[in-house]
Amino acid sequence: MIRYLATLRDLTRKIEDRLPAGMFRSLVDVLEFLCDKYGEEFERRVFERKKRALRGSAVAIVNGRVVRGRDVTKLVISSGMLIVLGIFALGG
Repeated sequence: MIRYLATLRDLTRKIEDRLPAGMFRSLVDVLEFLCDKYGEEFERRVFERKKRALRGSAVAIVNGRVVRGRDVTKLVISSGMLIVLGIFALGG
C-alpha cells in the first residue's frame, strides 16, 4: 500500500493507493508505475527516471525506513509493505 502526504495527496487526489500484488520487484518499479499513472507533475516532483532516484525534496518511508535519492534502487518490495511518499517544504 502507498500513502501520500500533503502535496502528493493534492496531486493524486488520493490518500492512498493499493498496489497489485506481485507486480513490483523494487521501489523503482513502483515509482515508475506511479509516474505513468499520475503524469508529468508527479514525475517532476517525486522521481527522476533518468537517474533512477527520488528528487531532492521527495522522501519515501518504507515500513518505517526513510529512503532518499538513489537508495530506491536498493529496496526490494514485498507484499504487505507500507510505502509513504511525501515532499519536504523547501525555502526560507
